[in-house]
Order: sequence, then C-alpha cells, then structure tokens
Amino acid sequence: MFEKVVTKLWRGDRVSVRDYEVENAINMGGMVIVHGDEAMKLMPEELKDLKPTQKVQSKYSGSYNLIDIFWRPSKDKDQMDLGI
Repeated sequence: MFEKVVTKLWRGDRVSVRDYEVENAINMGGMVIVHGDEAMKLMPEELKDLKPTQKVQSKYSGSYNLIDIFWRPSKDKDQMDLGI
C-alpha cells in the first residue's frame, strides 16, 4: 500500500496527489493518504476511476497531472491500522 502524507487541504475538502503517485498506488494495492492524525484509504478500483484536474510544469524537468480527491478520513483509525 502506497502512503502519501499531505500537509494541507485544498479548498478545505480536497487533497491533491500526482498522477504518477496514483499509478504507483494502483500497482502497490491501494493508497493511504495521511493528513495530521487522520487518514483515508483508497483501493485500486477507486484510484482507477480518478481523473486528472490540472497539468503542472515541474520546476526540474517534465510535467505531471494533479488529481484532486475529496477528503473523507476514516472514522475509526484503529481499523485503518489493522487494514480492515
């Protein structure tokens, strides 16, 4: 499972991840997004349905697409830790 730590929410209810992070997460069996002491889990089936929202030019080389995901943290952190 791919883990992505975000430090801020966009518009208060969304997190932005890069397209290549989503591809890695699909190959690794899903993604856990962590913000502060909350987390949300996305399975590969959910990740495959996501669409890019913005193309960004990298300051180093190339470009990537940002994908905005509505922030829906898990209600029970203990279940997240157990992988349920």
